[in-house]
Amino acid sequence: MIQETLTAIFEQLTVDPDQKSRILRNVLAGARLNEETKKQPDLTAMLELSESEKKCFGSEKEVNELKREDGNIGLESKDESILKREFPRRTFLKGSAAAVVVAGASTAVSGGIMTALTPNTANAATSVDEHTAQTVCQVNGCNGCSLEVLVRDGNVVRTKARNIPREGDLNRICARGASWAHQVVSPKRIKYPMKRAGERGEDKWEQITWDEAIATICAKIKEYQAKYGKNSVACMDDGTMMYNVRWSYTRLKNIAELCHVNKTTDMAYAQSAFLNVSEYFFMGANHYENVLRNLKTFIAWGSNVIEAWPQTWKFIADAIEHNGAKLVVVDPNYNTMASKATLHVRVRPGTDGALAMAMIRYLDEQKQTADSYLQERTVAPFLVKGDGRFMRKSDLQTLADPKMDDYVVWDRKTNAYGFASEVKDPEIRKGTFEVGGHKVMTAYDKLLERVAPFTLKQAAEICDVPEATIKEFAELLATNGPAEVLEGFSVDHYVNGYGSLTAVNSLRMVTGMIGMPIISLYPTADGFSAAEANYPKMSGQIAPFMFKDLLETGKYEMPGKTLEQQLKAWLIFGGNPVAQQPDHNYMVECIKKFDFVAAANVEFCESTKYADILLPVCTSLELSDIAVASSCLMYAEQVITPRFESKPDFEICKLIAQELGLGEWFNFDFDHVLSAIIDTPQLKGQGLTLERLKQEKTIALATPTLKQAATATGRLQFYLETYVPFAYFGQTFDMEKIRLPYWEPPNEAWPVTAGGYEKNPLADKYPLYYYTGPRRFRVHTSMGNVPMLRELEGTEPLVRMNPEDAAKRGIKEGDHVRIFNDRGHVVAKAVFSAGVRPGMVDMDRGWQENQTISGHYNDLTSMTRDWATANNAFYDALCEVEKA
Repeated sequence: MIQETLTAIFEQLTVDPDQKSRILRNVLAGARLNEETKKQPDLTAMLELSESEKKCFGSEKEVNELKREDGNIGLESKDESILKREFPRRTFLKGSAAAVVVAGASTAVSGGIMTALTPNTANAATSVDEHTAQTVCQVNGCNGCSLEVLVRDGNVVRTKARNIPREGDLNRICARGASWAHQVVSPKRIKYPMKRAGERGEDKWEQITWDEAIATICAKIKEYQAKYGKNSVACMDDGTMMYNVRWSYTRLKNIAELCHVNKTTDMAYAQSAFLNVSEYFFMGANHYENVLRNLKTFIAWGSNVIEAWPQTWKFIADAIEHNGAKLVVVDPNYNTMASKATLHVRVRPGTDGALAMAMIRYLDEQKQTADSYLQERTVAPFLVKGDGRFMRKSDLQTLADPKMDDYVVWDRKTNAYGFASEVKDPEIRKGTFEVGGHKVMTAYDKLLERVAPFTLKQAAEICDVPEATIKEFAELLATNGPAEVLEGFSVDHYVNGYGSLTAVNSLRMVTGMIGMPIISLYPTADGFSAAEANYPKMSGQIAPFMFKDLLETGKYEMPGKTLEQQLKAWLIFGGNPVAQQPDHNYMVECIKKFDFVAAANVEFCESTKYADILLPVCTSLELSDIAVASSCLMYAEQVITPRFESKPDFEICKLIAQELGLGEWFNFDFDHVLSAIIDTPQLKGQGLTLERLKQEKTIALATPTLKQAATATGRLQFYLETYVPFAYFGQTFDMEKIRLPYWEPPNEAWPVTAGGYEKNPLADKYPLYYYTGPRRFRVHTSMGNVPMLRELEGTEPLVRMNPEDAAKRGIKEGDHVRIFNDRGHVVAKAVFSAGVRPGMVDMDRGWQENQTISGHYNDLTSMTRDWATANNAFYDALCEVEKA
């Protein structure tokens, strides 16, 4: 069998027949030797090659170097079956194009990736053109790791970590970053512009020219906008972290007056981060490695860092090993992260807010709060009036200059009111009293009033965590500092997510965790320069949960507003919303109802399946970009020329603008875009130019701390006097509830009666929590077609179950099971883990419909939301499981 497979693959090698025959003969001999001895074959011993043939595989030095690197791609555990296979697959994959052919024998024959990887000029008569290039792994949700890419005869044959010129061990990549050689030549790539050749959803296509594709799209835009209004054409650009892409589409959406589609994902996380503490911590552009290393207590709250952000885990592990730091993991499941924890708080799903609020109350009762920190850094001493607004100097006296207004506090020393900028020792606990005829309370008293119902006993019942554990957790935060929390997106994924995240942030403030913020180093994706003040604007924004009503009736009812809009066309630039939005069946139903759909993407996916026109887009290795990670500004070089007929997103935007008669808005080249991306006060202030960046490639940035938080008050805010949702469509919401942290049971995922809260009656039918946790070898549906990663992860989706739950249902490990609720189902293979919380299933996410036996992992999720955040609540769902 192996001879037949290798023979088929070697037929694709563009070397002369004698070379083909001899390489194949020696590889097969090596394979037989390996089968007999069960030893890892040595490349140079196995192959007796000429000098020109050796260039196809890489030198012995290179191969040995790669073998040493093989254990350093972000894998904390290794499958022995992978390490003992007949061919050292990952070493070959990272080593060279021809090595990929050998190593991929078992899986790549039908994939068609060999031709693209094989050096077309490699033969005895010619030399090999080989060089390295620098780029950045810009996958949504990851760290922006710097890559050194080996290019041989115009083909990517290896990626590895590139040295970053700043203090700290930052030179690592994970398996995802090591897989780019496969991603560039994925058999799922869209190669040419195409139009639908069958019924929508049949995935049948006819190749067309770029001119025809752009003309068709623009004709539809003009037709619908003229007949039904500018906002009849919706546009969603998503799925990338590349700044040039987001900048280009932002500009196009505005000048063409398209209607923006807000995916409303991670809204609770984003709002709590920026409104409470003014930034993301431990994620994104800034360099927090030193903060992590110096911690005495680190809390991973709803975040499996090892799986989701393996680079961040390195610094946490360093703090544990070298600084004696204690690790607390707050997670319903005993997972990879929890296995490293000093304390695992196995909280009931969706109850994180109740836990944090009980800890705030307990620490205040025990006089273990950071009062000086609360006075100086937070809104704790600000006086709050009956209307919910902070009291200001202008409430008490007439001001000659409005800029001189100030927040009013109560001075403990003088026992009279004073002003925040002047009083050194303001009161934070005083109850209700009067100032200037207004009844007031301190913001901190407001917080204490909100957390008052959450005693340790109450929280223990709600969260299913012993009181002693809650006490231990709270006292650890108060006494073993410095401490910090990395909040994950798991808490965000419930309808009550915003309230819970603000509760966790409030706990961080009460214990004095949060350091001074670092100046924002993010480039801009605004699409316009400061000098371009007068430009057309987008014609509004909607969200996918509005699609059905707008498509069927032209109206969408929400609290306080009725939206009237004729929705006719959807332009999907990147991303895979049909697969990644909640309620997959709903999304399929909606996309079929659009009169016209165009999609631009790198690969075929569920969203492209329903399009009328497809546009092929470059991978990030086929164009240049700028990124910021680990407080470094990085130039991501164009590594290889665009494959097939793919184009950069900027060029696609430019073509559409020109066809719409708006070409003057794109009358510049790509370097203009890159220059605009770094045209921010923070980056310009450090003397940064595109020319300098191209020359130096990576520049370590200065990271001065700010004197105050970048919030409305300049302080950390557990109390908000004003609030506008990030996803705001004109809806009304409960302002009083949203000002402070809150907790209420999840909307659906509440199958118990606990703490005085009655269970959801739906639990009689669907008693199990439905959860789709992070996976190491993919990011959502991205990288879901990479053979290297599928080999590491498996060839089909799995659902992890507690053995007790499986036994009750007569399910054996390895059975295919049907996970279902009223919205839909998915079939997956059951694997058992005592680490999964009883009463919960952990379903693999990111597998697309064509990769499952039946159904889809997002068939079970819901579009339900809290209007104060309008956030996708992926985990707020119940289900049942049965044998398929």
